[in-house]
Amino acid sequence: MTLGLLICLNVWGGQLETSSPFPVTSFRLENGLEVILSEDDTLPIATLAVAYRAGSLHERPGKSGLAYLLENLMFEGSRNVGRMQHISFIQRIGGRLTALRERDKTIFYQTIPSHHLATALWLESDRMMALTLSSEDIARAKSALIGEIKNRRLRNPFMEGQRYFDALLFPDLAYGLPERGLEEDLKAISERDVREFYETYYRPNNAVLCIVGNIKQTQARELVQKYFGSVPPGKSLPPAAGSSQETDRDFGVSGVTDSLESPLSTSPAFFLGFRIPGPRSNDFYPLRIIEYILMKGNSSRLINRLLKKESLATRLSGGIDVRGDQAAFRIFVVSSNELKAERCQNEILSEINKLKTTRIADQELQKAKNLLRMDSVSRYATSVEKAKFLIRSHLAGIAWEDLSAEQERYLVVTPTRILLTMNKYFNEDRILIHVKTR
Repeated sequence: MTLGLLICLNVWGGQLETSSPFPVTSFRLENGLEVILSEDDTLPIATLAVAYRAGSLHERPGKSGLAYLLENLMFEGSRNVGRMQHISFIQRIGGRLTALRERDKTIFYQTIPSHHLATALWLESDRMMALTLSSEDIARAKSALIGEIKNRRLRNPFMEGQRYFDALLFPDLAYGLPERGLEEDLKAISERDVREFYETYYRPNNAVLCIVGNIKQTQARELVQKYFGSVPPGKSLPPAAGSSQETDRDFGVSGVTDSLESPLSTSPAFFLGFRIPGPRSNDFYPLRIIEYILMKGNSSRLINRLLKKESLATRLSGGIDVRGDQAAFRIFVVSSNELKAERCQNEILSEINKLKTTRIADQELQKAKNLLRMDSVSRYATSVEKAKFLIRSHLAGIAWEDLSAEQERYLVVTPTRILLTMNKYFNEDRILIHVKTR
């Protein structure tokens, strides 16, 4: 059996039943809340995750940082729960919780002893129904986030270079802004802006609830209905910046090479990026394999060459960066001196040219696929990862019955497909930004 999920469909009582390495049931409440349940009695725990289609791609011009602000305000109290009490309730019952913010969504999740599922559902429904959003809470959260941005700027000497690089790599304003927002935008956000964002996006008809773990589906469904069924839906949703159905985009901007100085940096660095199509494109499958060939694992070409073999870089990171329906292939390198930084750049371009001109060996290609296979398995190795995997698959529009075929599309990529894809996207239209020391 391949890595992909083996799916068999049965329609029963309006629910979608699947047969897979883990069972999945999905249904929708009358208020629009989409619910995913997956039973797993391996441990006496359950993970409850609530995802809202609310991220930086949903912010209006001049309002960057709203999604980040709301993520933090979700812990500031609701109608029946005091400030930070959501956290203390979960911790007192032996659970743990956190939040995850991405460009097109925000996910809140907690793992708890499964017999406390009702408590977690009540907490999540209360803040979906009636978040407090007092002027004091908003002012405090804004001040904290502005301070965090300032501290990050001091700790990260390459932050301004990254911001400039992102703006060139993603010239559309909604895609290129920092996820945490701009300091000047956060300062200008009003209490009304916050309330409108919450009332628009933090509604059941814009959310997905996923429960994974030691549960009984009938009981879990009854509890979901009990706590969320009375939450009113929100108004019609405006389209997000990443909501178009295009599979390939006109990249528009030609290649750019530029440099800037960082007064805080003691080491030179550079950002190198290539514009590529987003996940809806058929070319995304070979591009993901290329990411593994170049960047993933200790034996990948760039890590082996720049970090292990020749010790040219002190820091190397990158890969595919997906933002809504757009994506880019990005590489970030820090070296100990300018000469090594230049050599790093030449070595990277050399490896890229090799993939453009020379057929990759079957053994190396298979090794990249095997690593992708192992990483894919880890996406549902724990109840938390399984919940995030199911939510992301659902929000990406992948039907349960298509999950197996979706994984197989990566594993059937051929050496010829790698050659064609490399020549199509890894060209002179690249974005290269040098960060120099004074």
